[in-house]
Amino acid sequence: KKYRILIIEDDRTSAQFNQEILTSGKSPFQSQWAANLKDGLTLLRQNHIDAVLLDLNLPDSSGAETFSAIHKDFPYLPVVLLTGTQDEALATQLVQQGAQDYLYKGTVSKNLLLRSLHYAMERKRAENQLLRIASFSENNPNPIFEIDRYNKLSYVNPAAKLAFPDMETLGLEHPVLKGITQARRIFENYLHPLPCRVA
Repeated sequence: KKYRILIIEDDRTSAQFNQEILTSGKSPFQSQWAANLKDGLTLLRQNHIDAVLLDLNLPDSSGAETFSAIHKDFPYLPVVLLTGTQDEALATQLVQQGAQDYLYKGTVSKNLLLRSLHYAMERKRAENQLLRIASFSENNPNPIFEIDRYNKLSYVNPAAKLAFPDMETLGLEHPVLKGITQARRIFENYLHPLPCRVA
């Protein structure tokens, strides 16, 4: 499989250099190039892209706004930033906000670029999977609730709140949950029976 990388970079020489790295030899990457943010967003909407190599300073956008424009509409895409040494603080901040990595322009080597993109895609894939798991109960149309080890109602999903508006207030005294503590104790004893003495 070939992974499609979109390079959004206004400097033609730099863009061509990165394209040559990405497509040389037995590289698993293909690349497309956009010289500004507007064209980059258009390509993202029209094509399947696996990762973005993004210059923060473009003719029609600069700094944090450049990353935000991509991340807002395509939060599931891994983005590797291209930045100057003077923008290190900003790049670090953007990594905390969702960018996967940043590279200094002018110091990019083949191994560094390929490794950075590979790890960026792997990390984002794992992150997206965790988000899907985490959002399962929130988006589930069926009521879901959670009771912690101390027999306290610790979570009620939106569907349960809608169906039972007073559940969080009443807790285990709610008619739907009444008796659940005893049932849970019986179930746990069944799985882990207490030792008994035979006379």
